[in-house]
Amino acid sequence: MRRLSWPFALLRGQPPGGLRGRGAAAVWLIAAAAFLNPGSAAADRWALVVGINEYARPDVSPLRFAVNDAQCMAKALVEAGGFPPGNVTLMTSESEELLKPTLGNVIFALNRLARQVRARDLFLFYFSGHGHTVDLPREGQR
Repeated sequence: MRRLSWPFALLRGQPPGGLRGRGAAAVWLIAAAAFLNPGSAAADRWALVVGINEYARPDVSPLRFAVNDAQCMAKALVEAGGFPPGNVTLMTSESEELLKPTLGNVIFALNRLARQVRARDLFLFYFSGHGHTVDLPREGQR
């Protein structure tokens, strides 16, 4: 079982346990952005943190640690990143209904944050779960 304290190893320069390759690199980049200079010029810090282990679609395999990773990141943002606890929204597949990361709930949370976050504020979106690619119209050209 993974512990909730792994993001704090980043502050000591140790790689997170169990994360390797591109996943570890992504966590390093996100953590660096969140942890560097918690007292920066940003007026306030906001985060939407999403972790999904179980998907509603039966053809999508469940994950084991996505929720734990999101919980760890939310905790680290507050305890080491200078984010006020009330400014970090955690949505997981294990949350109560209004905080489950359904498309509607995530859009609602983003709309709420869009009304709260100001120009000089810092906003971080963290997602832990399966990725999905789609073909862009006109081969990705605008």
